Amino acid sequence: MRRVIRRDCPKRLPEFEVALHTGMRLSEQYGMLWEFVDFKNQVITIPKSKHGDARHVRMNSRVTAILSGLKNHSLGVGRVFSLHSPRCWFEAALGATGLKDFTSHCLRHTFISRLVMKGIDLRTVQELAGHKSIQMTCRYAHLAPGHEQTAVEMLVKKSAAPRRKRTVRPTATTTATGQIVANNARQLQFSKPLQVMGLDLVGPPGFEPGTNGL
Repeated sequence: MRRVIRRDCPKRLPEFEVALHTGMRLSEQYGMLWEFVDFKNQVITIPKSKHGDARHVRMNSRVTAILSGLKNHSLGVGRVFSLHSPRCWFEAALGATGLKDFTSHCLRHTFISRLVMKGIDLRTVQELAGHKSIQMTCRYAHLAPGHEQTAVEMLVKKSAAPRRKRTVRPTATTTATGQIVANNARQLQFSKPLQVMGLDLVGPPGFEPGTNGL
């Protein structure tokens, strides 16, 4: 589709790219004002989103470059895009591609889908898409079926540094009868479980201590 737009209506290519790389809703993109475009922090502020609250849209390097170019060739005030919707050029470009069942809103779906397929966690995708609830974002979870397997595999990966054996220095311990028993002067290593009241306080490395049902 990009090729068709570049050929038939090249002046509209920035609108297409911004939609594809920000996932903004049509009302957000075509209502965007220059005063809410923060190039320093690469953030576009939407004063009033679909849900009534303000939201912040992140700009990647491509969007930043596109909007910078547009601003340099404009007065830099008022609306970023002169049109109120892409209908006048998008439908014609779509017809030239032969795509079926595709609308301009599908660019937003494409943005979200690409993030999920890149392995971005759903909570971050929710923020970037401006979804009010995580349930809405979870509709795209099937696009990354491998992320669950990757998560559980993290449990079996070896740590970078080997675990050190725990040691304890000898101390004086008071027995139940009040007698003082001096421990051996050498350091003790917990190579075997210590039995106290029938509980294994320290087990073999890598295993949790037993609790005998407590």
